[in-house]
Amino acid sequence: MYINHFVLMSRQYYKEVFGKEAGSNIIYLSTTGDDAAQKLLANQISTIQGVEGVSLYSGQLDNFNSMVKGLNGIIWVLIFLKYVIGVCCTK
Repeated sequence: MYINHFVLMSRQYYKEVFGKEAGSNIIYLSTTGDDAAQKLLANQISTIQGVEGVSLYSGQLDNFNSMVKGLNGIIWVLIFLKYVIGVCCTK
């Protein structure tokens, strides 16, 4: 599972690896405020011409945490089944 996956590198290294100048296609912002203020800012940014998308890290982190919580239940079931199988098969 990934929250996001990025490759971050300097402009000089990008040119060395790809043989061309790096263009800017993403901007990272650090904001303060509650979720409503961040969503309002994201909506305002998304109306700017040329902006194709806005991602809020807090929302992605919440989704990741809920997936992990769901997996925790599955792991406990597997541990229990392993114990039951171990007890039944050793007799």
